[in-house]
Amino acid sequence: MRVKSIAARKHRKVKKLAKGFKQARRIRVKAAKEALAHAG
Repeated sequence: MRVKSIAARKHRKVKKLAKGFKQARRIRVKAAKEALAHAG
């Protein structure tokens, strides 16, 4: 049985939460994570 990467799942979650942010904040995972951390 093939098991997909956990990292991809985490990235999808981060991108879903960062929806509505501008530019790299919603496209790039690292920028999105930082934006979410600062958003409170």
